[in-house]
Amino acid sequence: MHARPAIERMSFRRAPLAAAAICFAGGILLARLEAARCVWISLPVLLMALALLGVLACASLLGKERVAAFPVAALWVVLGVAAAEWQPGPMVPLQLMGYADNLSRTVRG
Repeated sequence: MHARPAIERMSFRRAPLAAAAICFAGGILLARLEAARCVWISLPVLLMALALLGVLACASLLGKERVAAFPVAALWVVLGVAAAEWQPGPMVPLQLMGYADNLSRTVRG
């Protein structure tokens, strides 16, 4: 019989966009923690981190590819934080939350 080839493990080299999406989502999660006051990130620090990690990622891509994965992943995390900071989610409508108590209401008029 024919032997099936072994399935390769998921790695950054096999699925770089999946790894980038996971890092980006981690950055959004970190920004939500910042919104909940667990972590504090200021805009100048965010911009400096973005610029420095961009330069570091470009410089490391010229060198060894194995080392380049860490700065590129960190850059995606910072990009996720920046995206969540610059495009926040909608605010919770607190005035309407009083009506969300599963009671039926009759509207006339």
